Amino acid sequence: MDDQAVMAVRKAILRVGLPSSIGTISRVADLRGMRMEWDRAGDIHHLELIDVDRAFSAIMQLALDGEVEVDISRPLSSSTVVSERGGLS
Repeated sequence: MDDQAVMAVRKAILRVGLPSSIGTISRVADLRGMRMEWDRAGDIHHLELIDVDRAFSAIMQLALDGEVEVDISRPLSSSTVVSERGGLS
């Protein structure tokens, strides 16, 4: 679990309030992309993981943990609504 991303998303949710969209929460969380680094015989290599959306992953983790609810009645997108637990009808 990306604890830094989860904390950034929690703070973003406190700032914007719920319900809110995944896109709004992600923008406010303002997380950098994921980067892998490794050392091969003293030579440092890195790879930017451009397909990893840390805020989205953190929101899904919070939903799995029961802290928030995500509207899954439609395909997930940046406009998907995130609500307080028990807030969706």
